[in-house]
Order: sequence, then C-alpha cells, then structure tokens
Amino acid sequence: MKTGSIFVQIASYRDPDCKNTIRDLFKKAKYPQNIFIGLNWQYSPEDDFEPFYSEDEYSHQIRIVKHDCTESKGVCWARSKTQLLYKNETYTLQIDAHMRFIEYWDEELIKMYQKLQQNGIKKPIISHYPPNFTLDGKYDTRQGKMTPYIREDGIVYFKLSGYSIEKYDDMPLPSASVGGGFIFANGSMIKEIPYDPNLYFHGEEITLSTRLWTNGWDIFNPTKIITYHLYQSTVDKESGKKVKVRDIKLHKDDNNNHKELEKNSVQRIKYLLGTQPYISNVAVTKDLEHFGLGNQRSLYQYENYSGINFKQLHRNHFARLGIFFNDITPTTLEDEINFLTQFNTLKSSLETTDTISLVLKKFNINRIIGIKDHQISKSFDDSSFSYIGIDYLQKNIDYYRYTFRQEPNKIFYQQNILRESLPNADAILCFDFFNVTPISFGWQLLTNIRKNSIQYLLASEVDILINIYSLPNPILLIPYKDTYLGLWDCQKILIYLYCLNQEYAGKRLKLIPLIEEKLNNLEKIFNNHKLEYKEIMSRLHQNLNSSFAREILETPNIKTLLSQNNNLGTRLIDDILRIRFWSNENRLLEEFSFINAQDKQFVLALINEYLQNYEERLSI
Repeated sequence: MKTGSIFVQIASYRDPDCKNTIRDLFKKAKYPQNIFIGLNWQYSPEDDFEPFYSEDEYSHQIRIVKHDCTESKGVCWARSKTQLLYKNETYTLQIDAHMRFIEYWDEELIKMYQKLQQNGIKKPIISHYPPNFTLDGKYDTRQGKMTPYIREDGIVYFKLSGYSIEKYDDMPLPSASVGGGFIFANGSMIKEIPYDPNLYFHGEEITLSTRLWTNGWDIFNPTKIITYHLYQSTVDKESGKKVKVRDIKLHKDDNNNHKELEKNSVQRIKYLLGTQPYISNVAVTKDLEHFGLGNQRSLYQYENYSGINFKQLHRNHFARLGIFFNDITPTTLEDEINFLTQFNTLKSSLETTDTISLVLKKFNINRIIGIKDHQISKSFDDSSFSYIGIDYLQKNIDYYRYTFRQEPNKIFYQQNILRESLPNADAILCFDFFNVTPISFGWQLLTNIRKNSIQYLLASEVDILINIYSLPNPILLIPYKDTYLGLWDCQKILIYLYCLNQEYAGKRLKLIPLIEEKLNNLEKIFNNHKLEYKEIMSRLHQNLNSSFAREILETPNIKTLLSQNNNLGTRLIDDILRIRFWSNENRLLEEFSFINAQDKQFVLALINEYLQNYEERLSI
C-alpha cells in the first residue's frame, strides 16, 4: 500500500476537547510523521484551556490560525479559514474538534480510498456521520447511514439513521451526502471545491455534496468505523429519549448576528439548488461563481441519483433508507459528449413503416419524442400528431429543421437527454440506443422517462431491456424487418424504472408481480367500493405503523368485504402487511425464497415506492 501525507482540518469553536482529539489522532496513527493538522482556534479570552498539548511529540506538525470567537461567522466560514493552512498534502481529512480514533486509522482510510480507485472511481470521497462516544468511555458500535430530511423552510439536512451499513466484500457503499464531521479525500479537493464561507450552518452538507458530485466526485460510506464523535446529546437506549451529555459553547451564544447570517445562508442554499430560483439580494449571491455547482454532472442528475427533488421538496423511499446505486452515476461531461456525439452520428436502420403508425394511433399516442435519425417522422403526416426530435448535435438539428420546415407539427431540439428534463410527450422512441450505451447512461434515460411521466416507451432492444435492465415483458411486440420493437406502458411499470444494480433489479422483477397479483385480487373484492379501497392503500403506503394501518380493517363495511370467500381479503391484507412492515421474517423469507434477511432495507424501500406509485395510479 502506498502511504501519503494527510492534512487534517479542524475548525474548533471554544471546544475543551480539541486537545484530546488531537492527542488521540496522533497516538492512534500508524504514520504520525505523515499527519499535519490545520487548526482554526476560535477562542474567548475567558477560556482557561489550550487547543492542544504543546509538549506532545508531534505538536510541531500543527498549523494554527486564531480568531476571537466574536470574529467568527459560523462553521462554514471557520472551515474555509482552516483550508488556507493546506500545503499540498496527499490526502485531507476534515473532522470536528471532539473525536476519537481507531488504531491505525490513517492506514485504514488510505486502504479504502485506494480500493475505490482500483475499482475505477477516479475521485472518491469517504464520508459519514461517525457513531457516538461518551467521555466516560462508552463507544457505540453501530454504523448508521446518513438519510435526507426536508425542513419546513425547504432546506435539506441529514440525520444519522438507525439503518446499519451493510458490507459487501469490504467495498464502500455509495452515498449521496457528505457529513461535515468526517470527510476523507484527495487533498486536491480543497483547491477544487473550497468551502463556501458565506454559508452559516444548516445546509452546509447538502450544498457541499451537490458541489462535489456535480464536479465529478463520488461519495461513499466507510466500510468500518474509523472515528467516534462526541455528540452534544445522545439517545438513551432504554427510554428512547434524548439525553444531553455535554455543555458546549455555540457560535450563536457569542454573536448576535447569527440570525441574519443564517437567513442569508438559507436563501443562498435555496438559490443554488433551484428551490428558490430568483434572489434579488446581492449579499446572498456574493461570490457564488466561485462556490457554485460543477459542470461534470448536472443538478438534475444528482436529483435522479439521490432521490431528492429540490423544487418539489420530496425524497423517494430509497433515499429515506439511504439506498443509492452507482449504476446511475454519470462519469464525466466529456464521456457524455463523446457518447452522444457518436450515437447521433451513427446511421440508423430505422425506416418508416405503416405498422408503427397504426400502433401509435391505436394507443392514442399523439405526441412522440424521437432521439435519433428523425426520418421516421415522415410516418406522421397527420397534422394532429406532433413529433419532437431531440439530438445532441446542432448540425443535425439544423438539417432536420430545414428538411421539415414546412411541417409545423415537427419540431427539433438540441438537448442532452441524460442531464436535462425531457419535453412533455405521450411516448418516446428509442432505436439503437440501449445496445450501444453504457448501462449508467441507459439508467439515466429510463429515470428521465419516469420523472417526466411519459406514458409509453417504444424501443428496438427488447432483449437488452429485459435481460440487462430487468424490465418486464413489453405489452406489445411490433414486427420490424427481422426483429421486433417493444412497447412498454411506463406508468404501469413505473417501479421498474428506478435504477437498481443488476442483482436487485432481478429480485424486483420476481417480487413485484407477486405483490401485484395480491393487490389485483384485493381490488376485485372492492370492485364496487373504490373509496374504501383507496383508503386502505393510503394507510398501507403512508403510515409507518402496522397497527395503525390495520385500524381501518375494523370498519364494519370493510370488515364484511374482507371476510367474503373464506376471509380471502383478510389473508391478502396480512400478506401485504407482512412484507410492507417486514414482520414474521421466517415466514416472509419462506414465501419469497429469492430474498434474504440482508435485503430488508431494499425490500422496504421497494414496496413503499411501489405502493405509492400504485396509489397514485388509483387516483388518476
């Protein structure tokens, strides 16, 4: 293993534990001579402690900048000042001033980092919320996930969930967010994505995560616990209540301007992430060109990957359980451009056929998107039909606009179909796309189709979509030359358009039809009682408590319906509740033999997302 120097960033605000953190950091390192600390010591003249033990062996490797606490402008300002102490070390580790370390933490982190690079991750970041420790020597051994939440004011923040991090061959699991108290990366991150000093506190992590990700950095959870964090409060295991474990000074205790700083910071974050697209206050947008998003990936692509929608202030069920798949992660803008350029240059064998036109009319498809070789639009001479041609190459767009200049129902856009929202349409025609595209690009397009509520997918690569992307069989096969075009009703297979890795996509393909069969049988029981059925589905999807979901089953009218046919409805509800809440695990795993106990979080997210999609279909 190649070693390297590590620049450890610590922004400490009047923290008496800082000196213990620094001592433990050097003591537990395998190569302490390679560790260099950048310390921003925000102090008060009344403090009676120092930030580190000056007599310790490696204290000369600490670079320090001091600020009176009344000069401070918040945590992001402090971290920004800390980064000025960086001197081109190989790696950087950002931590808080109240941490403890495992033995040889430096070696373990570098091993993880190098393993990610060996697996093709060019710019990996290892980050999470470390588990808790207490000053009386108790250490939490649970390694949880960071999961997103959305405040009433529209700011996305993260919590340490109770969902433990799984381990697969010691390969770090992908994540969508960094935790400010533990970030390990190549030292170049400091120069490429410097901390924004104009942010205050809340929203620090979501803005840094999106800036890093859109600049081509990939975020992962560590495969093991590296550090422990002394939190201000912890949850008592017996009572479940929060217990305060230490008193610490906060920036707001010493600075009366904290509300104004927080207000401007929140507006800046919402503007950056598109939640509030228009801001007139120039103080809010100050220097944003230096601290904005990258161009290697788009914010739209981050939303698709993370499951967070900044405009609608929504998070999907995979995000709620901290489940992310790198199969949808774009590589770089250059890779996208190269692929789209080659794809839109390839000559297509697609030709006009009456069969395709008849199928579109049969399914009331009046507005269709085509993404290659738009000669197919010659099939659609009916002026009531609209054709939208999308191409990445402007020269192609110019050609088709000229060719079809006298047909106003045919319009052509220059667009990147991977990183931008698609136009409104009834269907999308993909010919020769999935057999030449990398899987991550294919998932990006399928996700784009799902997010834009496009009804139908018409594609030539039927076998690839079934065998690689694990889509169910198309509703129709259209003979075409010596092959077939497949037609999928996207709104009925919406759950299959969420990106999963191939293993989980295969399990989804087996599980969802079994759940659909139960729901279809249940729906037949409530055939003449639509409102009651919708209420049951609402309870199943929206509530986290199995007993609350069951309450409605005691309603006299519903109870009578469920008892028919030898209590068939009751048995169906029991089956659905068992997998919805993962109860009676042994029976569950016996019924669905292709899943195992390690699939619990995935199954819970999948079923919740499916039930939400199902409920929305009932409302149409």
